[in-house]
Amino acid sequence: MAATTISKLPDDVIFDILVRVPDIKSVTRCERVCKKWHNLILQPCFADSHSSRGSLPSSLIFYSPPDGPTNPAHFGIYSRA
Repeated sequence: MAATTISKLPDDVIFDILVRVPDIKSVTRCERVCKKWHNLILQPCFADSHSSRGSLPSSLIFYSPPDGPTNPAHFGIYSRA
C-alpha cells in the first residue's frame, strides 16, 4: 500500500478530521495551515458539525459569507469568559 500525504486526502476526510479538533484555539490554528483547510472550516456546516460533537460548550463559531470581492467571507469565534 502506497503512502498518501494529507494534502491528497479527499475534502470530506479532512473535514471529518478537522471537526474532531477539540477546542476553538486549535481550530483557529488549523484554519491557518493552508487555503484548503481554511475553506473547509469556513463552510457553514462546519460550525454545526463541530458544535454537535460537544466540543464547544461555552463558544460559538459563526460564519459570514462574502458579499463581493471587497468583502470576503469571515469566520469568527465568540467565547464566553
